[in-house]
Amino acid sequence: MHPVRTPIRLLAVLAVVATAAACSGGGSDVPAASVSVPQVDFGPGSNVDGNLRPVPNGFAFPNFTAAGAPGNTFGGPDLAAMFGAGEDVCASGAAEACSPTAEAASWAQMVNESRQSGHCEGFIVQSLSRFEGGQTPQSADLSATTDVVQGIIRGFATQFIPEVRSESKGWRGTGVRAVLAELVTSLRDGTPDYVLGVYGDGGGHAVLPYAVEFPSAESARIQVYDSNWPGRNRFVDVDLSDDSWSFSFDGYDPASDPGAWSGGDGDMDLSSLDKRLTGTCPFCGDGVSVVGTMLTIRASAPTWTLDTARGQVSPSATVDGVDVTQTRAAITGVFEYVISIDPTTVDLTKKDSARLTLPPRSVAYAVTPAGIARAATGGTGGTIGLSETNVSSSSGTTQVRLAAGDEVIAAVGLAADISVEDGTVTGAAVSTDGKSVNAATDDENRAILLTVQGSAPVTRPYSVGTGADLPEELIGSVSATKLPPATERELANITPDTPYVLPSVATTTTTAVVTTTAAPATAPTTVAGTATTKPGSQVTTTTVAATSGTTTTLPQTSVATTAPATTQTTAPATTTTTPPNQSPTISTFSCAQRSASTIEFTV
Repeated sequence: MHPVRTPIRLLAVLAVVATAAACSGGGSDVPAASVSVPQVDFGPGSNVDGNLRPVPNGFAFPNFTAAGAPGNTFGGPDLAAMFGAGEDVCASGAAEACSPTAEAASWAQMVNESRQSGHCEGFIVQSLSRFEGGQTPQSADLSATTDVVQGIIRGFATQFIPEVRSESKGWRGTGVRAVLAELVTSLRDGTPDYVLGVYGDGGGHAVLPYAVEFPSAESARIQVYDSNWPGRNRFVDVDLSDDSWSFSFDGYDPASDPGAWSGGDGDMDLSSLDKRLTGTCPFCGDGVSVVGTMLTIRASAPTWTLDTARGQVSPSATVDGVDVTQTRAAITGVFEYVISIDPTTVDLTKKDSARLTLPPRSVAYAVTPAGIARAATGGTGGTIGLSETNVSSSSGTTQVRLAAGDEVIAAVGLAADISVEDGTVTGAAVSTDGKSVNAATDDENRAILLTVQGSAPVTRPYSVGTGADLPEELIGSVSATKLPPATERELANITPDTPYVLPSVATTTTTAVVTTTAAPATAPTTVAGTATTKPGSQVTTTTVAATSGTTTTLPQTSVATTAPATTQTTAPATTTTTPPNQSPTISTFSCAQRSASTIEFTV
């Protein structure tokens, strides 16, 4: 049995961003958070500025793919830095010498395979955390050294933290007006709090909102730092007459981009830095405090289906209790999705509760309360049976694996059925001519491979690697965007835009509170935290559904006084100085992936 899942040790890592973090996990998923939405009097009087700017608070180099930083990978040291070096994380060693458990290594491999198309989430998380921490040098003065890139990769991984996904789903369910109202209210203390996610036909993207301007009562412009465009003033326009938005992802002139992304209610969300600081390890513990299952799919075509007791789910259709978000398909032509399954609505406790059919050369992970399963199809595609404790395949061309704690069984070249019960992983496999082999993990044999030697099924020693193991079709080495070459977007090679200046107008106040998105009766982990009411509003509370685990809330960087007072008290910022650094420019692509919803960020 594994110990109870523990909070992520983010604060210490965030304090040293120049040595740390990173757009798309293991661990089971959680239902959408319950959120309380302040109503704002939309109009010029509600203009607000969080004081951050792309220069100097954004990075000087643009977003990059995994191939753009071949010397960096997410591995044991990152797992130990983010989640501690306990027995759920490190099978041996600690810190830089951490050798991860099979389940932790599976989560790391999922992160590495998910980040092939870009790291926008990591850029935004690091920029936000460094700004809030008052760290120096400022982000725009950092080069793409190995340590800086590693920090961005860690920040990327925080989007797979259960509490981050829960909050993101909660805000995505409230609609455009609610997201805008929360942004306005949260920025009134002069500091950004959120990562903003936008989702269009081309995929998803993470940006950092730092100001909101209302040209009129029917329109708003959200100013953002976009990691694809260092030094540029980018923005999301909101039309309040029909609750729609538009965003130029790869247009040089965002004000006149005929290919701008567009969306409406359900296509925009928020996730806070706070939830990344106070979230829990997604693969630690015995599963008692975690509910739900998260699937990640990286597919060669948008033709997968997931059959559940509630009905069939696909890229274009879903059912109650199943949330589907497309991620980085727009970048490289690879189709990526994150699927959240609410156990209060969809039962996955029985064997083969769900059937996932994947196109050829596709990879999927299932992060459940009991372990992490992985399936990879060959040239003909395949169907995989899934439950919280089981993964199976009827085809030898589909590879399946199940890791729980430091025990794992994988099957290659055989039809296989792998389960976990009471901490023991068991597997049964059959060759094409009907010969079978069975295996079970124990203290002497913790990692087993079921495979074929000649025509006979056999067992072999096995180990789970943390690096990406993808067919060429899923690596996405060719950009599918109109973004200019990275060198043409680097801060050193452009004249940055004049910093945005918020128009000066009289302010108005929030007048009411609307509560949306009811919390489920149960949820996996109780996240400690203090609700903060900011000037000019009655209530601005974000509440994550209560759960049975134990967590520790880390200190906040600022606290505002309660309305109607207009005075706010801000805790002194902590300054961490990191020597300036230089490194060769790395090749980059854009990031059009962000799970809708990935702890120490820095190294």
